[in-house]
Amino acid sequence: MSLHLLDDLSLFPLVFHIPPAIASTLSSQPSSPSLALAAASILQTFLQPDTALFRHPPLHPLISSGLSSSTSVIPRLYMACALTPYRGVTYVDEKGKNRSAVEAVIREGLKVGTKNHYLDGVPALFSASELLKAPDIEDDRFKTPSERAEIGMRRD
Repeated sequence: MSLHLLDDLSLFPLVFHIPPAIASTLSSQPSSPSLALAAASILQTFLQPDTALFRHPPLHPLISSGLSSSTSVIPRLYMACALTPYRGVTYVDEKGKNRSAVEAVIREGLKVGTKNHYLDGVPALFSASELLKAPDIEDDRFKTPSERAEIGMRRD
């Protein structure tokens, strides 16, 4: 796996570079690059369950059908894994607005921009993951607005 090689050769900070002007405004230091390797390894066990080192429930068919029908989703998922050390880290842009360090790495470090929807897809994935962090079933966002809507959302 390429992330393993980047980690072994200590090339992670060179490949996923943030320019000094942005790095000086980071809210915190990125986590260990080993976190990226762990995330990619877990993703691989779900995408290739036959080669998994541990048993786990299979992906929901809705998710697996979406992965097989789109060739651009899997590279974005691996890119998100590679950028996991930057999750939750922000920087202050030139207009004084807080922005995601993930976005800075994609735009300024990797310079891939909107190519393959990395810039608009990967930061959005991290934002969505924050919504599901430590979910509380009693939270209003998990309650249906009416009985009628609740009936429509049943999958029984």
